[in-house]
Amino acid sequence: MERFDLPKWLPDGASDVQSPLFEDLAKTLDMTISALAAANRLAPDAPGPSATEEMLRLYGRGRDLIRTLLTICRAHLGLNPTDGASVAARSRLLARREELDRAAAKVFAAVRALPEPGSDAEADRNYDAYPEIRRWKLYVLTLPPTLSKERVGAALVREAMTPLYALHTHMTSTMSLSVEDSGRHVRRQSFGMSLSILRNSDDPVLRRTTFEAMNAWFASHANAFADLLNAISGLRVAIWRESGEGFPEVHLHRERTSVESYRAMLVALDDALPEIRRSVTLRARMAMKTPDGEPDPKTAPCHLTAPLPGALWTRGSSYIDHMRDLLAASKNVDPSFGAFLREAHEKHWVDGRNFASKTGSSWCDDLPALGAVRILTHFYPNLESEVRVAHLFGVAHHLRLLHGASPAARLFPLSVTEIAGKFYEALLLRHLRREAEGTGNQSLRLAVYWLDLSRMTNFLLTIPARHRLLSDIYRERYAGALSVRTLNELSDAAWRHYFGDTTTGADRYVWAYKPHFYRQETIAYDWQYVFGYLLGDMLADRFEKDPQAEGGVRKFWAESGLLSTDELICRWLGEDPKSTAFWRKCIEKALKPMKEREAS
Repeated sequence: MERFDLPKWLPDGASDVQSPLFEDLAKTLDMTISALAAANRLAPDAPGPSATEEMLRLYGRGRDLIRTLLTICRAHLGLNPTDGASVAARSRLLARREELDRAAAKVFAAVRALPEPGSDAEADRNYDAYPEIRRWKLYVLTLPPTLSKERVGAALVREAMTPLYALHTHMTSTMSLSVEDSGRHVRRQSFGMSLSILRNSDDPVLRRTTFEAMNAWFASHANAFADLLNAISGLRVAIWRESGEGFPEVHLHRERTSVESYRAMLVALDDALPEIRRSVTLRARMAMKTPDGEPDPKTAPCHLTAPLPGALWTRGSSYIDHMRDLLAASKNVDPSFGAFLREAHEKHWVDGRNFASKTGSSWCDDLPALGAVRILTHFYPNLESEVRVAHLFGVAHHLRLLHGASPAARLFPLSVTEIAGKFYEALLLRHLRREAEGTGNQSLRLAVYWLDLSRMTNFLLTIPARHRLLSDIYRERYAGALSVRTLNELSDAAWRHYFGDTTTGADRYVWAYKPHFYRQETIAYDWQYVFGYLLGDMLADRFEKDPQAEGGVRKFWAESGLLSTDELICRWLGEDPKSTAFWRKCIEKALKPMKEREAS
């Protein structure tokens, strides 16, 4: 692969809601909605297959345009957190999406009324003649039983939830902390930079003072964040009451995951907690010392996401090293991934400059109407950053592959996105472990082991604790608004449930600083990381053993756009996702690097 400097987005308008490109795409969306609305008015109550397919084509085109425009809004807000232009643009787009859905009322009613594929010979003949209808039928099967339930509260989401979510971004953008590093230098930090320090800095003093300053800042602003969280959670509870739905069922249906599978995974996690918690104590013994110089059996929350201390080992890898590792890790399992890496850089879809002071996090999203994706990755020369890069490019590769599929296949949920990202993370980690063992590089071996332990802690303790807290907030919110004291008590209880006595204190204000609690559309943005982490490793195992199994990885990704996650697990892993035994097997595989190291 040719050498890449840190990649940079071009000023092509795909990150600016006031650009000519955004305006042109918005006009195309208007024409698409008008055409579909006219077809809807003229069509009979049960449109014929030809008319149905054409109306579905218009609807799919409209959804692609809306996704593209929303991605531009996201890029604009991320790079300009104090600019409200993207919030107004997003609100208008959500209104247009409602219009698009109304214009598709007849065609979706017709598709919903069709027999399921394989259940009726005449219907199957129509499906064969009009394959796009079959694909949309599979999509419709994943929706709530009635479209009215899906639409309940749509106006509230558009009119209230969007500005409320943006308000969280604006509030955190005012943060300015005074912290100290190990050299006793005092520095000022924004919210985004502070999060980046906690994820990436190997300076324990800087992480500690950052964590303490952040907690003090959120404690002093806690009432404002509690009001905001109460407004968002209260809106959701009101919508659920009106529609007769509840959490987690309403959320899981949209994530194409059964309640039974979700609960089986959480039960299996609870069963394995004593083993999982060793990932915390083992890292504490490796890195932390008591005042007497002895290994410290407990970890402060500020150090849970710390990279391997520099005194032990620092890789110092470059961006091009990251890309070479990704190529080597995927070449036997998915050669198309390497081709995507080249395309993404040649077409300037990636920005690797460190914008953490502005955005706080890396992300990627889809621009299907442009045949492109958008990737923002804050590059750091360490293994933790390398794995995050693998995740982003894995998700983006999945999006790009589905550009050649039906628009219906591009409407998949976050649960599927996380499977894709974690699959390529798993391939990279396997490559790094082989490199460490093959070269006898004990420093690299130690660094990969540290990263394995860190990931176990994050995906099997930290994120489940966050999800438990969110579930508890929804449960308590039915009885009324929550005080700061109640939110903190719920936060502490969720932390203790998963971490036990392995840490000194808790990450108490996660409910205030984590934007996942304030998202306007994805109700829960957490357990899917756990889900993807466990399944990604199992799928990596399968395809490394047999890269062409059942048509290979590309066939799996093609099916991931339309099938439920239960169906994917049954078909591609041959397991029952509703069984706790299956999830215990997944957890056992995730913990394998820790157990092998302990046994060696």
